Amino acid sequence: MRIEAPWSDECVTYEESLPQHGARLNELLSKVESLVLNEADFDRAHGVDYLPSEMLHFQTVYFCDPATRTWAIVPHVTSAQLFTQYLTLWLERPQFPQTLQQLALEATTPETAVGIPFKHLVETAIQTAGYSLSFEETRALVEKLREKKAKQPDLFQGIDLDALYMRGSQNQISAGRITYEELSAKDPQLGKRMFDSLENMIEARLYNVIGVLLRKQGLEAAARQVPALLETVHKDMAAKGLTHEGEVADTGIVRAKNEAAFKVLEARAGLITREQAVKFNEQLIAQNVPFYFRESVPHIFVALGDYATAASLIEATLPEWGMFYDGLIAHMRSQTKSKDSKDEKMVQMFGNKLAIFEKLKVRVINARRARAESLRKLASS
Repeated sequence: MRIEAPWSDECVTYEESLPQHGARLNELLSKVESLVLNEADFDRAHGVDYLPSEMLHFQTVYFCDPATRTWAIVPHVTSAQLFTQYLTLWLERPQFPQTLQQLALEATTPETAVGIPFKHLVETAIQTAGYSLSFEETRALVEKLREKKAKQPDLFQGIDLDALYMRGSQNQISAGRITYEELSAKDPQLGKRMFDSLENMIEARLYNVIGVLLRKQGLEAAARQVPALLETVHKDMAAKGLTHEGEVADTGIVRAKNEAAFKVLEARAGLITREQAVKFNEQLIAQNVPFYFRESVPHIFVALGDYATAASLIEATLPEWGMFYDGLIAHMRSQTKSKDSKDEKMVQMFGNKLAIFEKLKVRVINARRARAESLRKLASS
């Protein structure tokens, strides 16, 4: 199962590698059932903000084996070649989570014996362990990797084991294998670190929990528990004022973003009316909540069957998306031409990103325009 979005730079990188590496990949894909979900598909589920948290990551591939009841999570699949290497392993070795661990622990060079970069292999092994195995097994893997790092420090350059341990632990919460409270009891230091970051706190105590509630109790039961969960998290969040999604954001704006995301659930459960949704949207605009923090609002109206309003809201943000990407592109272009920059690698990185983000601007606007058009067709029918 592969998750993609028009705004994902990793998706663009992956697609551009298909002409060179796609033949072998297509041969392997003929042996499995494949499902590709894009941004629009989430309307048919319950919205990207409250799927299990690991699904927030684009471009990610999930391998599921119903026979052994195992899942594997391969994050940041930026090339067809990388996808092919993992898919080959998965098809050839039945104990895939254990295979990933073995390969990571036995590796001696940055480019492993199976052709997967060591850094990527370590992240995949930990994330997969977190989703497929127990908390104790996931922690044991991280401890073994710490021991390996002590002996081979050069091999672990650029690898943050603490961050990956947290990511794997959040996958534990997403899978319903452990709660945040249970995790904190087993590893108080990890629980504290998870709570110290605004993103991680929201994910571990809100997004992950709602995903589990949806699967275990159903839509309406989960939706009815949202207000209390929001209030609990927002009380703890109020004093933080930390970065959210890479920028300093007022906690009131972060709260508004969370409320917008979860009102989709309430709308699908029949717990709010169209009039309440309209009033909520007006409140967000009055609060000057940035347009990209209001991304969930059209989904509320989709859930209520008001497709025309959803289309209008999407169309209204198209100029803002254009200006947003123009700003990013202008910044990257200035960095590539800066006379002050002495770091050639940095200049090259901005040059590569510039080419990708110029394509992203077109993809994002076209995808949103097409989405609005499809909603208008629904409204007219």
